[in-house]
Amino acid sequence: MIAAKVVVAVFAAISACINDSITSWERFWFTPIDSFHLCVARVLAGGMLMYSHLVWGLHFDAFFGDLGFNNSALVKSLQEGGYAMSFWWYVPEDWKFLVHISCCFVIFSFFVGLFTRVTSVLSWVIAVSYAHRAMLANFGLDQILCMLVMYLMLSPCAASLSVDALIRNWRGKSQPTASVMANVASRLIQLHLCVIYVFAGLSKLQGETWWRGDAVWNALANYEYQSLDMTFLAAWPIATHALSLGTIMWEVSFCLLVWNRRLRPIVLLAGLGMHVGIGA
Repeated sequence: MIAAKVVVAVFAAISACINDSITSWERFWFTPIDSFHLCVARVLAGGMLMYSHLVWGLHFDAFFGDLGFNNSALVKSLQEGGYAMSFWWYVPEDWKFLVHISCCFVIFSFFVGLFTRVTSVLSWVIAVSYAHRAMLANFGLDQILCMLVMYLMLSPCAASLSVDALIRNWRGKSQPTASVMANVASRLIQLHLCVIYVFAGLSKLQGETWWRGDAVWNALANYEYQSLDMTFLAAWPIATHALSLGTIMWEVSFCLLVWNRRLRPIVLLAGLGMHVGIGA
């Protein structure tokens, strides 16, 4: 009799745990939230995407011409055996700059939120195609933009701060600002960032300079990357060592600590400081 009661109690506890897990999972992914932050993200990502593509256009032949440093023969040889989607392989040479101008117009439309359902998808295709075609000239910026636009195109990122919203308001057709898809897109971005940072930290652990604490100093002392002369830190090796080790610790722990409400402001401020330092 006692054994039966114990079994029932155990099954009840397991059932309650499963139900709580299901409820938490549904709340995490499917609770409707306001989409305003995604609209801000669309403006920021679209503006940066517009800027980067305009910069590419300043030296278009060097980046995308058959005789440039991203010449087709070289890029195709590097991508052989893999899959790198890019519509540029199908654009005739004489049409390339016209296509580039058209792409900039599409990205601008996404930036201002015009026909966003269509231009968001097209902007993602454009961003990926440029990154794969000019693979020797893309950096983390281009990869992060591709990631952000991919998730933004799934979200109601034009519910506000957009031409589409102005047109809807003018027609008297309001759109709810809270939705499940806003939450899904936000969670996907958050989880993707966690993956990016943890692998960035783990990859640094494969380098000897990060273990020695010299990595930040090597970057600061490299004139190719300097916006400011930071070589005075040579007199303070403990500072550069602390920055090197602190960077790894922050990146590896970000995926865990950022979910804690109390620690989140500290984690985000540390990350902001790290990225401002990279920019400086």
